Amino acid sequence: MKLHIGGTIVHPDWKILNYVDGDGVDYVGTCTDLSLFADESVDAIYMSHVLEHLTRTERAACLLEINRVLRPDGEIYVAVPNLMALANILFRNEGRLEVELGVNNMLFGGEGSPEAGMYNFHKCGYTAPILYAVLEVAGFGYVTFMDDLGIFDDASNTVYRGVRVSLNAKAKKVRRVTEPHDILFK
Repeated sequence: MKLHIGGTIVHPDWKILNYVDGDGVDYVGTCTDLSLFADESVDAIYMSHVLEHLTRTERAACLLEINRVLRPDGEIYVAVPNLMALANILFRNEGRLEVELGVNNMLFGGEGSPEAGMYNFHKCGYTAPILYAVLEVAGFGYVTFMDDLGIFDDASNTVYRGVRVSLNAKAKKVRRVTEPHDILFK
């Protein structure tokens, strides 16, 4: 099974887990509690613009759960806002309010729909080294950064002011981790 966490786009090869029920949602739940799924029962997990909505503690719970449910050598696809790309846009367009507001929304999230509530605000930020380190501590390796994850047409493909602003990575589960002992999660 392939699991799309936070997804809304129906795809014949992927099951959707979302915290809000809706058309195409196969499972209602959160990324920090994947108890609906047995250990090593999932082949791949896709998360586009989910991790930034979690605190470091929630991120640890999420990645530990993903590590638990992924089979050995299972793949995780992750997309998050790219802090470095957004900062570069700010520096290039200093003083242009419409650009600064656009970047601000991508950095901190927005209120979105009423049912989304506080889930839409961003609580962590990512550069390539940070995302790499977080994935590594959580038991993932062979991290590859890419322009396009090539699976869904979603926020992972966002281009703003001519710049790709999503940091996209694919990694493999390389070891079982039950408790990450690292400052990245505290």
